[in-house]
Formats: sequence, C-alpha cells, structure tokens
Amino acid sequence: MKITTNNFKLQTRRRMDAFPRSAVLSLLSLSTLLMFATGAQAARPGGVAVLLPPFVYAPAPVPILPTVSPFDMIGFIQSATVTNKADYFSGGTMEVNGVLITIPRNTIFQMPATQMTWADMFINAPAAYQAANQSGLALSDSPKPLTTYEVHVQGNRVVNTPGGGGTSDQYIAGLVFISQQSGTVGNGIVNAIDYSRCVAGTPCMPDVWVGNALGAKTGARMRINSMSGRYGAPDPAADPRFTADEDNPTIVARTG
Repeated sequence: MKITTNNFKLQTRRRMDAFPRSAVLSLLSLSTLLMFATGAQAARPGGVAVLLPPFVYAPAPVPILPTVSPFDMIGFIQSATVTNKADYFSGGTMEVNGVLITIPRNTIFQMPATQMTWADMFINAPAAYQAANQSGLALSDSPKPLTTYEVHVQGNRVVNTPGGGGTSDQYIAGLVFISQQSGTVGNGIVNAIDYSRCVAGTPCMPDVWVGNALGAKTGARMRINSMSGRYGAPDPAADPRFTADEDNPTIVARTG
C-alpha cells in the first residue's frame, strides 16, 4: 500500500497520542537510564567512548605561607618589653599564647577607658615595676601581678626569606586591646559602703559592696578609679592606666 509522507506523519502522531502519559514518562526514564548505562559502559575496557565535560585545572597546593597573612589572637600577657622607655612612642614586644608579637613604634592601644602608647604603659606602671622596667601586667613580672590581664591583638604575620636562605616569621601588631575580665558583667544593689580605710578629714574613695544582704560588707567589692576626682576622691593606690573615663558619664548611680 502506498502511503504519502504527510499521511505517515499524521498516523504516527495519532499513535503517539494514543499512548498513556505514564507510558511516555516510562519511556523517557528508560532512555535516561540507558544514557547513564552507556557512560558506565564506556568506563570499562572496550566500552563505547563518550564525550566528557571540559577538564578544569586545579593548581597544586603551595607548601609555604603567604608573605603576609592576618592574625587575631586573644590571651593573657605572658611577658612584655619596651625598647626605650624614655622614648614616649617607643615600641617593644609582647608574648601571648607562646607567640612573640612585635609592637611597632607609634602604636596606640586601647585600655578599658583610655588610650596610650606602649612606652606609656611602662611609664605609668606601679613604682615596684618601674624600677625593673616592667609593665606590671605580665605573668612573668616580679613581683607577680595580683591578677591576669587579657590582651586582644590583631595584626599581620609577615614571612620573609632573605637572600641567605633563612626564613623569618614575625607577628606584627596593628590593634591592641588590654583589659581585665572584659567579658564579666555584674548587676546588683549597693548593700554597704566601707569607710574604715579612710582617715577622718582626708578625702578618700571608700569600698562599695554590691549584691548581698543590706548592711553586710559581703558580695562584690568595688572601688571607683577616679584619677581626677570626678567620681570621688583620687585613690593613690589605684593603677592610673585603668582609670575611669572621666570626660564621659561612664559611672552612674540611681534609685527607684
């Protein structure tokens, strides 16, 4: 029987329309599986060759440090030195977590409520440490400080390879923050004010007890460090480096 091309296309379309939709989807799924099977067969010896996606070059890892990389470190001050205490903008070194960090000249770092240079920290240290050219904040200082002091240092780690073949690895500070228990937050009611350490007729900063039974000298003991006398009489025994910010109302008391 003779069938024209147009009639053949028409009959083929009618036959496809007669197929259920689920059967068509099954045929498509089968064709997909055959495609994967062909690729798997091509991976075997004697299999059918198939085209692979273009190869993307991945460079081999470099087994050396970059010349400059940032670092961010938090820890206790283990040791601290100043190059020249007579030079107000002198730098020095500091050891934190076993890492020796270089403090460049002209570095201005942040105390809890004031800013100072590295040499200024040594100049304003308590008298017992000034004579030994110590900061009074490091674990290695003598006499040993009463507490530990935290330091947060951000800077760059610089690796140089001089012509002689040796490699120098140096941590250089950029930003330095020093505090004592920076994450500690307290809240409470003043239960007692202790004037026993004050001499009659002499200005004095008393001890304030917070957070316990009223009238009892228990709880958390606090003494305001007001070097200029803005919040009370200056305390000659206080560390001037940890002064309150006396140009801003950082200390507030209220009732109700």
